[in-house]
Amino acid sequence: MSPHTLLRIVLVGIARAKLRSALTALTVAIGVCLVVTVGAIGAGARIAVEKAAESMGTNVFNVWPSATMYGGVRTAAGSQATLTLDDIRAIREEVDVVLQASGQVRLGGSQCVHRNKNWSTAVLGVETGYFEARAWPVAEGRLFTDVDVAQAQRVCVIGQRVASELFALEESPAENVQSGGVQRALAATARENPIGVTIKIRGMPFRVLGVLAPKGQNAMGWDQDDNVIIPLTTTLKRMGATTGHHGPIAVNSAIVAATSAATVEQAMQAVRELLARRHNSPAGAEEFSVRNFGDAAEAAAKQQRILAMLLATIAAISLLVGGIGIMNIMLVSVTERTREIGIRLAVGAKPRHILAQFLLEALAISGVGGLLGIGSSFVAAWAVASWLEWAAPISSQSVAVAASVSIAIGAFFGFYPARRAARLDPIEALRYE
Repeated sequence: MSPHTLLRIVLVGIARAKLRSALTALTVAIGVCLVVTVGAIGAGARIAVEKAAESMGTNVFNVWPSATMYGGVRTAAGSQATLTLDDIRAIREEVDVVLQASGQVRLGGSQCVHRNKNWSTAVLGVETGYFEARAWPVAEGRLFTDVDVAQAQRVCVIGQRVASELFALEESPAENVQSGGVQRALAATARENPIGVTIKIRGMPFRVLGVLAPKGQNAMGWDQDDNVIIPLTTTLKRMGATTGHHGPIAVNSAIVAATSAATVEQAMQAVRELLARRHNSPAGAEEFSVRNFGDAAEAAAKQQRILAMLLATIAAISLLVGGIGIMNIMLVSVTERTREIGIRLAVGAKPRHILAQFLLEALAISGVGGLLGIGSSFVAAWAVASWLEWAAPISSQSVAVAASVSIAIGAFFGFYPARRAARLDPIEALRYE
């Protein structure tokens, strides 16, 4: 039998049950679409986690005290440990593998006001080394200086989100523009220049020195662009975040940058040992928590992997259902065409010809379903990316895997019905009613 004749017979066989074949191909298409889309979502998740980790800094880690002082109140009852500015200075000066370190005091839920606009955000008091540790430059203006920190000046730098909320201009009236007989409404939005403008933070006036470059969300999902950063001493001396007049000045935490990503673990261990010596902490009872941002990123990546595995399992089940559908329709087709098979065998067709015919029908149905699924996956990935504002790239590798899987599904689940048709006895088949 020539390939052309075999192909014509296959197409005629599929055309006899158009709706049934289309629905079977649809089940395969859904499974393939899920496989490719899940791969795209997983790739997007990896990109998001990598970007979040990069924005936090691969060589950066945090130090938290077991007891934090805020406004004279110790937040962990019964503990005597505090992280002081002297501790942070010692970290900078005594640990060789530390590039930079800065104390941090966070004031959450701080209302910021500019003219008739207001925005509630977090206020972070830091030293100038914070920006070097985070590799965080300004997009506009400048950062505050060591002099500003020493004098506890009321100056600040703001994140992109705060700038857009406090300094956004009202939308300009829509202008109708005649272009080729089509009316188009144009509306422009702009932002006022915040540099040098005075805003009120918790009722106190602060002069805006700069707008930070965008960072996006971190590995914990926090918007890093939604904050106001002021000198640490201003937070401590002017906004009430002190331990009292006679005790050492404590901070919420410290951010530390190692000289490179390769020396992070060494720097973390050195900081632990230094703080243990300074606070006379016994071995095994350290009073400070030292944590790498990479740990949080890895935890987020693990969650994303679990989600991807769950979605992949759903996709696999969907493909299995599609394969069972192919086997079912082919068995029905063999039963309906038993007499036809008997006639073909009686006039000289070989069992291998029957096997090839039904196997090719199964492959054609699954192949069309695979193509539909791959095409649909591009639309699904685009929809996911638009909805979540999250990259969902489709790789050629995932497309190749999906195409291979669809063909394998057709071959695996179509082989048994085709083999059953090829083994029919011609006489029994001719007698079939």
